[in-house]
Amino acid sequence: PDVIEPDDARMLADFLDVLVRGAGARFFGVRVDGNVVAGAQLMARDGVAQVEDVVTLTAHRGQGFARAAVLAAIRS
Repeated sequence: PDVIEPDDARMLADFLDVLVRGAGARFFGVRVDGNVVAGAQLMARDGVAQVEDVVTLTAHRGQGFARAAVLAAIRS
């Protein structure tokens, strides 16, 4: 869904922090009018990388924003 409850958002943020510290996760997003509307996660370790969790808000789909986030991730 495009809306998340505050408690769920905190739990997700804590989990993402674990991914950053433990697995070197990096996150890439696309902003429209200051709001993140699409994003992708890059996991990389020992020369191997994987793009995960590619998402776009419903109202912004079909405009290439997720593609832009993935391309930014693989170019980093």
